[in-house]
Amino acid sequence: MTIAIATITTDLWDTLYNHLQTGTYAISTNNIFSAYNDKLIADIGLPIVVIPPPDVSIKSFNLNASVSVVDVSYLIEVYNKTAASAKSLADEVVNKIRTGYSVFALVNLKRTRDDWFSTIGYDSWQTAPNHRIHKVIMEVKFRYTT
Repeated sequence: MTIAIATITTDLWDTLYNHLQTGTYAISTNNIFSAYNDKLIADIGLPIVVIPPPDVSIKSFNLNASVSVVDVSYLIEVYNKTAASAKSLADEVVNKIRTGYSVFALVNLKRTRDDWFSTIGYDSWQTAPNHRIHKVIMEVKFRYTT
């Protein structure tokens, strides 16, 4: 896969989605979506992983106006029936991203620094009809260079 500036948000989302779905350490659910709503839980069930389109920040341009550096930030939300199962699926996502770093390097996505992966909301929950939904929210940052 290649990443084009004209379609960078879609290309970046597809890159992460495809990476989580394939290979030796593919995560244990195929339920990966770009947005969350209650109907999704009713129709699909749990667990689910939600990856909204990444935040993209263009940092510099070359003299010929082509993009040279883009900071990319993904929020990844993991939802499951219990706190333990949400944490376990979150660990799968983290492991898949960390062990597959070379896949991201192939499309010029590099770690930004040592704190490129962080947990924002750990084991929060919300009440749904007849049960609680536990979630873990993580952020992963990359730098894309052309």
